[in-house]
Amino acid sequence: MFSPALKNRINEISDFLVQTNLKENTVNQRQLILTCNLEVLKEHLWLGTSTNKAQILLDDCYQSNSELVFEKGKYNSHNQYFTIAINYGILLYLAF
Repeated sequence: MFSPALKNRINEISDFLVQTNLKENTVNQRQLILTCNLEVLKEHLWLGTSTNKAQILLDDCYQSNSELVFEKGKYNSHNQYFTIAINYGILLYLAF
């Protein structure tokens, strides 16, 4: 509890819950990443997007759902399982 990093995380959660200072809040960013992962996966559930198209679709989703400006290619799915499912589809994900 006395670590500055842990204290910042706890403060971010309380800020997120009361909807203040959301632009710089990492909880808000994580929610955006999860939302975009699910959107892209739903659109390309069976066959996936292919590896070269996945980042483009994620970047477009991040840009359209956020007020912040994101650098292209900087924010990926942040999860190995989402990456496999988005790139190759649900069938190969289940085989994995």
